[in-house]
Amino acid sequence: MQRSILLIFLLSLIPLLSNSQQVTKKDGKYYIGEDKLYTGVHEKHYENGHLKASIKVEDGVLEGKSVFYFEDGTKKEVRSYKDGKMHGVWKTWNKAGVKVARAVYKNGKKNGTWKIWDDTGTLRFKMTYKNGKKSGTWYNYDESGELVNTRKFEE
Repeated sequence: MQRSILLIFLLSLIPLLSNSQQVTKKDGKYYIGEDKLYTGVHEKHYENGHLKASIKVEDGVLEGKSVFYFEDGTKKEVRSYKDGKMHGVWKTWNKAGVKVARAVYKNGKKNGTWKIWDDTGTLRFKMTYKNGKKSGTWYNYDESGELVNTRKFEE
């Protein structure tokens, strides 16, 4: 009898425990429950159980590195945030594991050198941004990696 009561008691706690750990996104912020700002690593999974995203959150906003994966578990993208804004280096890979993009942000704005590669890993574009605006000389390369075009922007 005591075992049955204990089992019923433990089973009744399951909904409370799972609801208390439910992370939701509302108005651009992450919460546990209705009003408590979330701090921790929030993970999302595909239906097959593989990790889809590992997102670092502090006081309800994105902070540090977040990593995203393809459904087969290979890395798709690494993003970086500071105080909820895009900040730092972002990298993207294709399903074959070839890096296809590298971007830099500062306080939510494009900043620094960006590079775009094709699916074979050949550099196709090299661009520079300064405080969210096109800057410096931009380069365009053909499929063999040869420079084919440049364009200058005001600093």
